[in-house]
Amino acid sequence: MDEGKELNIERVLHMSGILDKYDESIKLTYNYAYRMLVHLKNITNNFNKIEKPDDITIEVYRDSIIKKYETLEDLTWKLLSKIFKASGLEINNPRGCYKQAFKEGLINDIEIWNEILLSRNSTAHIYDEQDYEEIKNKIVSDYIDAIEKLFVNVTCYLVLDVERFKIEDNMDDNLMKEEWIDCNKHR
Repeated sequence: MDEGKELNIERVLHMSGILDKYDESIKLTYNYAYRMLVHLKNITNNFNKIEKPDDITIEVYRDSIIKKYETLEDLTWKLLSKIFKASGLEINNPRGCYKQAFKEGLINDIEIWNEILLSRNSTAHIYDEQDYEEIKNKIVSDYIDAIEKLFVNVTCYLVLDVERFKIEDNMDDNLMKEEWIDCNKHR
């Protein structure tokens, strides 16, 4: 997602009338998870700006990155579960949600999502600093981008689901038109 330009899901959903169809909890979970993603990106960006951090600073940032990641991963699969439930599928575990998201085209690389889940499950049982650092590095180098791509696809999935309602004809707002065009590019 381009910095400074983010899809405003609440605005798009409100203007398109999709909130009538989707449960309020999807919107709340999406917003909370998206905030976690933004916080995680901010933490990593701020850490990268520090010249010659000391050991304590490195440890604090690493722990913050991993904690935000754990929360974000948990919210992400629960968001997917709610979306699938709204369409009639009852999936109550992360692996099942990721598999279904892959089938739906929301996730392009299932292997990275298997790693995301494995890393998330491992964070509670790692006592070796080296392993902890490796997970942090994967979060920064691979997982943030994969999660961000999923959020773009989820946004588009929700927006494009209202295509049946032909909202394109009723779009007065240029920003919404741009977001609609962006979503169509992602599908």
